[in-house]
Amino acid sequence: MNLRNISKLPWFDRFLNWLLAWFLLTHIALALLVPDGATRMLVGDRAGDRQRALSELLVQLDLDHALAVIFRIGSPGDWVLFTPAYWLGGAYGVMAQSIMLYAVGVVVLYRLARMLVPLHVARIAVVSWALLPATIFHPHALVSEAICNPLLIIFAYQMVRLEFADDVRWPDLLWAGLTVGLLAFVRHVYLLLPMAAALWLLAFRPAGLGRRANVTAFLALGFMFVGVLWGIIAVGSKRYELGTSVGGLESNLFLRADRMAVMGGLSLPQSYLDRNVAAGRELRALAPAEFAGFVSRHPGLFAKTAASDAFNLMANPGVAMLAGRYLGLFDLAERSHRDLNKWREMREREGPLGVARLLWETSPIGFVLNLAGAILWAAFLAFSIAGAYVFGASANVTPAIRILFFGLAAYVIVLTSATAGYTRWDHRSGIEFILAIWFALGVVSLRERAQLGLLKAYKAAA
Repeated sequence: MNLRNISKLPWFDRFLNWLLAWFLLTHIALALLVPDGATRMLVGDRAGDRQRALSELLVQLDLDHALAVIFRIGSPGDWVLFTPAYWLGGAYGVMAQSIMLYAVGVVVLYRLARMLVPLHVARIAVVSWALLPATIFHPHALVSEAICNPLLIIFAYQMVRLEFADDVRWPDLLWAGLTVGLLAFVRHVYLLLPMAAALWLLAFRPAGLGRRANVTAFLALGFMFVGVLWGIIAVGSKRYELGTSVGGLESNLFLRADRMAVMGGLSLPQSYLDRNVAAGRELRALAPAEFAGFVSRHPGLFAKTAASDAFNLMANPGVAMLAGRYLGLFDLAERSHRDLNKWREMREREGPLGVARLLWETSPIGFVLNLAGAILWAAFLAFSIAGAYVFGASANVTPAIRILFFGLAAYVIVLTSATAGYTRWDHRSGIEFILAIWFALGVVSLRERAQLGLLKAYKAAA
């Protein structure tokens, strides 16, 4: 279906109205009925750090003191966009904001899918995305995915609109640039996404882009929020103490290098150790140049951590977080930060079987639920792979859209596995809307092949 046809259709139909009502009612019920939901909101990665940052920021009496807090904590994109909701309603204000953002994600994903696949496939896609663990969990956790994941769906929709349009209109380019700019501001893994999107525009919209200045404007918008932040840091660092965020790039590079050092029985770079001595404390932050040098000396160890992370990124179903930590259906015996790391350490030491054995020893109920979740997730991935093949081979999918979807999926998997201190299952959640579309295509295409096979067998028997 082309843009002219889809633009004539209403945004909402009876199916979407029912789905949206079910989605909102379910998430409101979870927010209100899960015991101690305000505390459970902090089970997300670094959620406690974000809450402490928000609480400290909101008690400041003036802008000067507020800026001092932001500079000292660092990486404001990771937490500051939750400030208005937290100020208005605390934990439940944040949940309300996230639920509404995800509801927008449901609507836009349905619209996006209808532009790419038949109606019945689009319906399967949006329902499957709504049922995934990340979609259920993230609206109730203080995590950056609650902002980024709906934005990624909106970004993909905007880019597909640009591909289908006869000519690029300024408002479309403006909103796409602002969306990708917010993504780059919130999470450092998306810092290169504005550049990748601009290259996509140059490659596939040369005739419809108009003046090349349009791409320059897109890039300016894509880096606007980050550029303003860097400018404020450059000016304000003379007045305010500049801290290192626990979720910033340098902290993640340190975590990755530290894992490599433990795995290989090595010391961290001497320059980092010297800086620790000079500071009188462990800085736990590695400069990109230091990290690059360390990786160049130990590429095998880096590859081993990246492979381990890529496996966990795609294979972990997310049941432990959703059913265990959030819903409390079983106990993972996590009483300290060290306990949270035991799963990754076991995976890197003994592989998935070691993790399964540790889970069985920790919680047999958790083992059974995770096994069931793993089987369902493996089936979901299998259908998604089949659907990806159908999507890639379809004559109805333009090369631009093919590269957009496969490229965005590869971007998230590769960049996350290479730059994050360690990957979590929900790092992949940003591209799960793509997997959901592919899953729906896989289900329908395999069902149609099965029906065709049965029909041929029936005719042969007759």
